[in-house]
Amino acid sequence: MSRFKTLGTRATTATIFAIVMIAGIYIHPILFFLLFGLILCIGLKELFELTFSKDQKSLHDYRFIGIGLCLIPFLYLCVEKSGLISLPENQYIWLCIFSIPVFMAFLIELLGKEMQQFSRVSVVALGIAYLVLPVTLVCDLVLNKTGFHPNIIMGLLCLI
Repeated sequence: MSRFKTLGTRATTATIFAIVMIAGIYIHPILFFLLFGLILCIGLKELFELTFSKDQKSLHDYRFIGIGLCLIPFLYLCVEKSGLISLPENQYIWLCIFSIPVFMAFLIELLGKEMQQFSRVSVVALGIAYLVLPVTLVCDLVLNKTGFHPNIIMGLLCLI
C-alpha cells in the first residue's frame, strides 16, 4: 500500500512542477528567467552538496560563494536580454564572463592553505560546464533579438 501512496505523491508533485514550468515559460520573459535561475541555483546547490558531503568547510564556502560565482554568466544574460543595461556587443565578452567564476575559484582556493585545492576548483568548472552553460544558452535561444520565443524551450522539453 505504501508504494501506491508514494506513487500518488510523486505524480502530484510532477503535475504541479509541470504546471509551474509551463506557466513560467509562457507568461513573461522575466518569470522565465526567474524560473530557470531557480532551477540553476537548485542544481548548483545539489552539485556542491553531493561533491563536498564529507568536507563541511568547503560545503559551507561553496554553498553560497560557489553558487554566486556560477550565477554571474546567467545574471549577465538576464540583464542584457531584459534590456536593463545596454552593453556593447563583443564576441569575446562571453569568454570573459564564463571565465570569471573559474578564476575567482582559483583565487579563493589559493588564498586558503588547505589540501586538494584544485579538486574543489574543478567542481566549480564542472558546474559551469554542465549546468550554467547549457541553461544560459537555452535562455539565449528563447529571448533573442527577434523577441521572446517560448515555443523553442517547450519543443526542447517535449523532445526530452
